[in-house]
Amino acid sequence: MRHSHTQQKKGSFSVLAGLTPYTGPWGKSEVLHLLRRTTFGTRRADVNTLLSLDLDASLDLLFTPEPTPAPPVNEYQEERADPEVPLGQTWVNAAWVGDDGAVDWLRMRTLKNWWSQQIYDQSLSIHQKLIFFLQSFVTNNYGDSGNPQLCYGHFTLFFSSAFGSYKEFIKQYTVLPLTLQYLNGNVNRVGSPDENYARELQELFTIGKGPNSNYTEQDVREAARVLTGWTYPWPLNQTQFLAFNHDTGDKQFSSFYGNRLISGKSGQAGRDELDDLLDMIFTNEECALYLARRIYTFFVFPEISEAIEQDIITPLADLIRTNDYQLAVAIRTLLGSEHFFEQRNRGVIIKSPVDFILGTFRTCEVKYPNNYQSLYEKFQTETGPIWLMSEMGINLGDAPSVAGWPAYYQVPTFDRNWATANTIAVRALRTDSLVYWGFWTPGKLLNVNVLEFAATFEHTAYPNLFVEEVLEFLLGYYDPSPVLLEDLKNILLSGQANDAYWTNAWETFLADPANETYKGLVEWRLQALFQKVFQLPEYHLH
Repeated sequence: MRHSHTQQKKGSFSVLAGLTPYTGPWGKSEVLHLLRRTTFGTRRADVNTLLSLDLDASLDLLFTPEPTPAPPVNEYQEERADPEVPLGQTWVNAAWVGDDGAVDWLRMRTLKNWWSQQIYDQSLSIHQKLIFFLQSFVTNNYGDSGNPQLCYGHFTLFFSSAFGSYKEFIKQYTVLPLTLQYLNGNVNRVGSPDENYARELQELFTIGKGPNSNYTEQDVREAARVLTGWTYPWPLNQTQFLAFNHDTGDKQFSSFYGNRLISGKSGQAGRDELDDLLDMIFTNEECALYLARRIYTFFVFPEISEAIEQDIITPLADLIRTNDYQLAVAIRTLLGSEHFFEQRNRGVIIKSPVDFILGTFRTCEVKYPNNYQSLYEKFQTETGPIWLMSEMGINLGDAPSVAGWPAYYQVPTFDRNWATANTIAVRALRTDSLVYWGFWTPGKLLNVNVLEFAATFEHTAYPNLFVEEVLEFLLGYYDPSPVLLEDLKNILLSGQANDAYWTNAWETFLADPANETYKGLVEWRLQALFQKVFQLPEYHLH
């Protein structure tokens, strides 16, 4: 599906462009490329906003944090009464229901709906994409927890940390109740250390498995000893450090960490060993290099060549270190660079299910209803996109393993994991549904209104220009063949030879949109047009 990253689509690239600020053309193509990598979908209003600004001002806007959202609420009372929370009130600080798993499951569903709606309603900000980026390799599993309050606390940490220091984020993530539960930190104690989190901290969250990531089994064991004593009293969302469970002995690390010795501490001072451990890890040069690679493979391209390692990753890692591990600073520099805007870096990443479903909803202005009969009807409708994304490979908050989704780490397939024979067929079925009959939920209908969407284009009445506008706006990789352009135009003309056939049909409809005959003449042609565009391989790229 993806064209070769080394394929030179336009121009010559004998020299790799680096992190120097981009000074080339700033038009619709560049704006669309930037938005596809920083938001989910490309809303027309957002495109127009960035076109009215220059690149630097656009990045200023995109790197503005969103306000803290109001918490999720009880919308499920009609399905099952919540003994602790009235209808319309938030459950995030309510008592755990305990053995009533059905209520916990409904609370979890509202949490995922709430997260999905934040993505759909996102402002012109990279905030939601940064959260998803962090979740792509710093993982947890909501479904395994059985406690939606812990999961809400997990999400709020990611939301509040997206623009801050990654080092501070990892410190808080390490002792987060959901993390302690997920990776056995709550059973890690003196005399019986559990190495699970100590291993993942280094292998997945900080050092990685690069060619020079030479930490040892000794380092894993000693890190586990450092982390003894942290726990939380089930089911409260509060972390505790129990000094009597902490290993107060000295911890000796390998030459990879400069033979660092972390002196054991007793009492509540033992909690400070976590700071010592993170100082040691984040001082190691491999940490920033690993994070630079994660940034690059998420925002630019999934594979890293030797030239990229030298010319992009190494200076990006230096930038991460000098900015106290504020990853957003490095990401902004990368997104504003000559390298990011190279033609060969456009339309080369296969869309995740979140980009494909919620991105399509946002791009095509799919409207959630504003006339719900009840909160429960709203709850049912907003659950629909969660299932759509899940059947394509992403259940928000539920990574398939501690390593995350294979598309973000599995060599050599990477993002091709999103494009299996099964998921491609499902994607086609779902876009067909959105175009023709809509996606029915128990509550309301979600669909692309092709008439309203077509009217957002500048030259809808002129088939040649309209088709080119549609492809430029919707395709991640835009280099259409004359054959494709002709095929799509013929859908609008219905076999007629004269372009005026479509022009007259569209203008007649606009003059009398209530006329069902006029409406039908253009609607079914637009449905067939968008159906074919959504099934083009290039639509699955961004």
